[in-house]
Amino acid sequence: MHLKYIEIHGFKSFPEKTKLSFEKEITAIVGPNGSGKSNISDAMRWVLGEQSTKSLRSGKMEDVIFGGTVKRNPMGYAEVTICLSNEDGRIEDFDEEITVTRKFYRSGESEYLLNGALVRLKDIRETFLNTGMSRDGYSVIEQGRVAEIVAAKNTDRRLIFEEASGIAKYRYRKTEAERKLQKANENIERLKDIFDELDIRIGPLKAQSEKAREFIKISERKKELEVTLYCDTIDRNRKLLFEQEDRIETAKGDYQNAESSLKEIEQATEENFRKISNIGEKITLKNEDIYRLSEEITQIEKEVATTESDLANTEKQIESLRTDIYDIEGSTSIITLKIDAKLNEIEEKKRELNGIDSDIEKMESELEKLSIEGDERNRQIDETEKELLALYSEDTEIKVSIATIESESRTLENRLNELKTNLPGYEKDYKVAADEMSKIEEFLKKLSIEKSEVLNTIEGHESLLSKRQEKLAEYEKQIDDLKSRISRIENKIHIFNEMEKNMEGFQSSVRTVVKAGRKGILRGIVGPVSSLIKIKHGCENAIEVALGAAMQNVIVKDETSAKEAISMLKSENAGRATFLPIDIIKPSNFDAVNVLELEGVVGIADRLVQCDEGIKDVVSNLLGRTVVAEDLNIASKVAKSMRHRYRVVTLDGQMINSGGSYTGGSSSKSSGIFGRRREADELKKELVKLSEEDVNIVSRYEKLKAETNELQANKTVYESELINVNSKILKAETEGKYYKTIVEQTKNIFSVSRIEMDNVLKEAGEHERILAKRKVELIEVRDRIKLIEENEASKKMADDSFSNEKIILSEKISDLKILRVRVSKDIENLEQMMKLMEEDSQRSIDRSRSAEDTSNNLIKLNEDRKEIIEGRKRDIESLRQNIVELKKEIENAVNERLEIEKNGTELREKQNRVSRDRENIAKEISRLEERKISLQKDFDSAVSKLWEDYELTKQQADLLTVKYESLTKLRQDVSTLRSRIRALGTVNLSSIEEYKEVSERHEFMKNQMDDVRKSMDQLNILIENLTVEMKEMFIDSFRKINDNFKRVFTEMFSGGSARLYLTDENDILESGIEIDAQPPGKIIKNLSSLSGGEQALVAITIFFSILKVNPAPFCILDEIDSSLDEVNVSRFSRYLTRFVNETQIIAITHRRGTMEVADVLYGVTMQEEGISKVLKLSLNEAKLAVHQD
Repeated sequence: MHLKYIEIHGFKSFPEKTKLSFEKEITAIVGPNGSGKSNISDAMRWVLGEQSTKSLRSGKMEDVIFGGTVKRNPMGYAEVTICLSNEDGRIEDFDEEITVTRKFYRSGESEYLLNGALVRLKDIRETFLNTGMSRDGYSVIEQGRVAEIVAAKNTDRRLIFEEASGIAKYRYRKTEAERKLQKANENIERLKDIFDELDIRIGPLKAQSEKAREFIKISERKKELEVTLYCDTIDRNRKLLFEQEDRIETAKGDYQNAESSLKEIEQATEENFRKISNIGEKITLKNEDIYRLSEEITQIEKEVATTESDLANTEKQIESLRTDIYDIEGSTSIITLKIDAKLNEIEEKKRELNGIDSDIEKMESELEKLSIEGDERNRQIDETEKELLALYSEDTEIKVSIATIESESRTLENRLNELKTNLPGYEKDYKVAADEMSKIEEFLKKLSIEKSEVLNTIEGHESLLSKRQEKLAEYEKQIDDLKSRISRIENKIHIFNEMEKNMEGFQSSVRTVVKAGRKGILRGIVGPVSSLIKIKHGCENAIEVALGAAMQNVIVKDETSAKEAISMLKSENAGRATFLPIDIIKPSNFDAVNVLELEGVVGIADRLVQCDEGIKDVVSNLLGRTVVAEDLNIASKVAKSMRHRYRVVTLDGQMINSGGSYTGGSSSKSSGIFGRRREADELKKELVKLSEEDVNIVSRYEKLKAETNELQANKTVYESELINVNSKILKAETEGKYYKTIVEQTKNIFSVSRIEMDNVLKEAGEHERILAKRKVELIEVRDRIKLIEENEASKKMADDSFSNEKIILSEKISDLKILRVRVSKDIENLEQMMKLMEEDSQRSIDRSRSAEDTSNNLIKLNEDRKEIIEGRKRDIESLRQNIVELKKEIENAVNERLEIEKNGTELREKQNRVSRDRENIAKEISRLEERKISLQKDFDSAVSKLWEDYELTKQQADLLTVKYESLTKLRQDVSTLRSRIRALGTVNLSSIEEYKEVSERHEFMKNQMDDVRKSMDQLNILIENLTVEMKEMFIDSFRKINDNFKRVFTEMFSGGSARLYLTDENDILESGIEIDAQPPGKIIKNLSSLSGGEQALVAITIFFSILKVNPAPFCILDEIDSSLDEVNVSRFSRYLTRFVNETQIIAITHRRGTMEVADVLYGVTMQEEGISKVLKLSLNEAKLAVHQD
């Protein structure tokens, strides 16, 4: 057997699942201090059941769970699993592999698993007893444990020796046997106390049981006779009930027929009401249509009036435009006359120009002749003449140019004066038109805003009107529904009042007495019980069931009144009645007041009703011994708590009678007098509520209707205002178009005139400059001519006359040419002026055409308006015709409604007649029901008695009946038996069973005591045997360990002597164990005198000696070599190799010598702070790899 692996998860510094596998070789676990290698040995001790947190180097058990680091979160549990090979079958009843798992949660819960199955810690410990693997064994030896072996008391030291000797298992069994023996002693003392108590009770119980048997015998006979009596009563009443039910069914059939007729009448009435409502709705809709059409006519009339007003305004605009056209045509005519005058003037100038041209041509011809004649004479002065001629020509040209410029300047000046005169008028016209257009645009903006506001207001009114009309329709429907419901409820209340007035549901005898009391025939009649009490809401069914037939009992003032009433009933043969005299009836006494504190108890019945102070005792007598509970389960508990001494009824009418019998089933909520009265009260409350609701809704309806009418009127005002605004907008838009045309025209004329004026000014300035220049040139030319003429005067003296003639002719030609130029220029100026006049004329024509177009548009607009007016008038006529037709339809609907209402009157008369018939039938049914109730009460009373007394149904009771001579004899026998039972006095029926039970328990306890004594004897024998066997085994193993200790000590210390001995050989199983060790060359009296290393080596020697006697499957040595020097480490490690075949060695060490003998190394590191990691290295494989290299 050996350890195959250990798996650690969440234990101390191993948060990750870590598995260490082991072979039968020596394994060393190495690592620096603080790396967590000792946590592996702690995990092994923990999984094998170690409970001491001190041994596990922890403050509390929770500390074994990984607590987290800076980088890692803490875990919620710790888990360790070990797997053992059991191939050699050392541990019996297990397979070849044994796994042990221990889990511990941070919540404190713990689990142990053995081969995957949940087990107890006790099971784990028992499994590994005598294997060295138990909690006190030596399979895990740490450094502290080594020191304890030497330093411990001699009595504490023996635990490891007991484990090695194999008696631990026997000691465990002995301890268990002693514990059982102690428990047996305690049990026999307890059994003896019970036996003595039963022995005292058995005698009296025997006498009581015999008396009880006699009671049962008499009761059985009494039961047979009483059951027979009850069955006879039940059979007789059943027959009568069947007959009564037949009569009731017949009456109910008649009542049902009346109900059906009433339903048909109600349906017909509702149909009439529906038709009337529909006709009313139609009339309302028609009236609304008439109102709507009237409003539409009013609206159209307003539109027509507005359109006619617009038509008149437009006519005025057309007239104004015609006046403007006339004025424009007049000014155009004047311009045309001016143009004609200018044309005539131009023609005159052209004729003048033609005459000048003719004169020039003639004079030039004459001049040419003179020139030809004077060629010879003038040849000498040709040069001079030519020069003079050129100068004359230049002079003439300059004069003509000056005359032309002066003429053009005058024309320009005239045009400039004309433009200056006209421009202010154009500018004024433009500003006036622009101002008017701006005012119209501003006015249109205001009208647009006003229109939007009016439209929004109208839309808001329409939305509110729609909602309010919907709400009005909803109110009308609610009012109609409420009227219908109120009518139905009033009819029902009337029926209930009539039933109450006629005392329907009461026995005829009760009605007779009460009526006699009301008339004064009888005195002292207070009234029926049901009429004098008022029941708490919700308790009606319970009180009605509790009272039963007593509801119709008549309360009277005194005994005399009761006798008088009975006498009257008897004399008139009016039936029977029960009377309750106030001066005799006493209140009930209810002593089980503690039940009122129970959950689900409503109260005592008499406290759940209200009545006059004078009849409280009577009510208490009737209801004071009845408890009201919420349901049957609670009622059952209450009845049991009162030992069935009082009645208990539930809110739904189930009843547990005194004695324990149950009465119940289904019932109609309004079947009785209380139910009828309650229903009438509820209907009255509902009627008040509905009436208030009706008044409230009608008030809200009227208020909303008034608000709606006001809203409609406001909407009409705003619609009229909208028509007015639209009319203003149309008028303003027409005027705006007119003024826009005027602005554009005046703007164009003003702009053209300004441009022309600028051009004229510019041209006049240029003319002045040229004129000044030409005048300077003219002076220069004339000065030259004068100089030449003076120089040549002497030469030409002879030819003066000829020359003078020629000169005069030339001057004439020159003057004519100048005149010609001036006339040409005048013609040109006249043509220019005429062109401007033509343009003015054309502009006037354009203005006239624009005004004419606007006038034509307005005329067309008026024609359209006239057509619209005619169409709208036709619409008005059509709407008025529709109104007439609607009024005819309303008149027809009113006639139809009158006809339906007449039919409704006939239906109501029929309904009243059928209702009276139904009420008479209901009275008959009530009378029959009263008789049936009386019979049923007698029947139920017999059935209840049968159940209350014997818990028998009728079917069961029929099997127990006996034959009898007569009912009288039967009743006498029953009375005799009851007397015999009373004579027995108090009987304890449970004493029979109690006696039987006590007798059986008495015998059973006696047998039990005998059995316990036998088991105690067996346990004492077992303890003695175990003690003997333990002594033999311990002495044998102790001797072997001592021999081994002597031999191993010599080997480990290279000499010296040592022995183990018992401190008390007379008490081997409790004796302490002493160690005597003498290292070579030393005399030691006390082990504490040894050095730390020597003490450790002594402890190791004892450990090795034990392993030789009883090898453990594995042994984990946790740094037990840490205090040894190198020499002793070498001895220690060499000696370890001797146990390889018997024990698997796992050494946790950091000593080189121990590592050298290991076949496998596990390295434990802490690369991450607080987290242990494990690395494995096989030294044999490593050595082989080195040799191969």
